[in-house]
Amino acid sequence: MKNLKLVLIGFILLFGGYNSAKAQVVELPVDNNVYVYDAAKCTIENKSTFSKVYAMNRCDSYNIANNDFSSIYKKAFSSERIKELAKDKRAISILLYADSSGNIVKILFFLKNAAIPIVSLSEIKALEDAFKDYKLEIRDKCDGVAYYMFTGICRFNLLL
Repeated sequence: MKNLKLVLIGFILLFGGYNSAKAQVVELPVDNNVYVYDAAKCTIENKSTFSKVYAMNRCDSYNIANNDFSSIYKKAFSSERIKELAKDKRAISILLYADSSGNIVKILFFLKNAAIPIVSLSEIKALEDAFKDYKLEIRDKCDGVAYYMFTGICRFNLLL
């Protein structure tokens, strides 16, 4: 886990000084997945989900019934790690895309201070896996909409 964090920090430091958009996007392998880190946007996402939801119709009147994700965060992070991240009031913002059945198909992670990664890529993958095992209960769906977008934030100090 430390090696993955060091690799991410190395890529950030190596490419962080360039102004080129291409230099600010780095692909990082984790297990059988490739995660894309965008230094300009401070985001990390699984490359395999890039094209799944970009052509989505808009629906403004939906909501979800089960939006307490604390159990998901606790599944992905150990209690010791949560305590460590909570000390500095760390947080990860998350953008979720779900299909009309409530299955999560794409996750985009926003890291507030990308120059100092707060979580490792292994932890990002564990969080992504935990979310993909979760099914949202979408209410007030719109006709013709295949994907729904939700935001969330993992505030580690609130998980204690």
